[in-house]
Formats: sequence, C-alpha cells, structure tokens
Amino acid sequence: MANFYHAFLGVTDAKKSLDFYLKAFDGACVSKEFEIDGNHMYILDLNNGIVLEMLELPADTVREHILTIEGPMPYKDYSGIFQHLAIECHSKEEVTEQYDRLISAGCGIIRPLNFGFRIKGLNGHPDFYGNGAHLTGPDGEIIELCWDVPITEA
Repeated sequence: MANFYHAFLGVTDAKKSLDFYLKAFDGACVSKEFEIDGNHMYILDLNNGIVLEMLELPADTVREHILTIEGPMPYKDYSGIFQHLAIECHSKEEVTEQYDRLISAGCGIIRPLNFGFRIKGLNGHPDFYGNGAHLTGPDGEIIELCWDVPITEA
C-alpha cells in the first residue's frame, strides 16, 4: 500500500513561512533544516500526518508559474510548484478551531468558513455535505480545511 510521504512548497521567505506554519498548526515542529544549492530548506512535521518541505527560492522562480483564475473562487495557481494543501478535520469544532488558528497566524481568506454546502459525489460515491474554508499562506499558497459528512449522517 502506498502512503502519503510529503508535500513540497517553494517559498520566497523561508523564515516567514516557517514562523507561519509553526504558528498555524498546533504541535508542528522542524524535523530537519539544511541548504540545497545555497537555498534554505525546512522539513516540517505539521503534527497531523503531513510532512511539508519548504525550500526558499528566488521570488521569480516561485512566481513564474502563477496563473490568475477567474470565476466564483478566484485564486493564484502555482502550477508545478504547489496548488493547495487540504487539511482534514473531524468535527465542526475542529474545523472552527483550525480556521481560527490559521487566521491568527496571518492567513488571507479566499472562501470563509462555511458549513453544509452540498457536493455531488463522483465515480459512484454518494453526495455529501462539505464543510470548511479556503485560505492563503505567506506566498499565496492555498490551505483548504475539509470536514466532509455523508448526507445520510447530517
């Protein structure tokens, strides 16, 4: 069985991003720190099953892939670098607590905290109620909070 290993994020200011992620996730810690070709790398354990590699890169390198997306939820798409990190929560209280931590850590808001919007199931999966939010980190990366509840349990 294959397991999730890590997510990679190119950042323009490693110290700023490190401070943000350590504040945003309770119990997060640096597991490794080193240089790659003169660029600073942090390996973070976010204390939720996710390991995040953050490599400081020149701003032009991080931003060269940005696409502006128009529509009901506009956002910057870091194609090829990082699009979004989805964090699974297990209750309304956990979603609200993590949302508050992210806002306190300095997140911008793309889609504010929202509970009970219906989502069509795909590939034979049942419809469910989506709960959560979409926020932005220090380099505009998207952090999604998720708590999905089957309609039969709502």
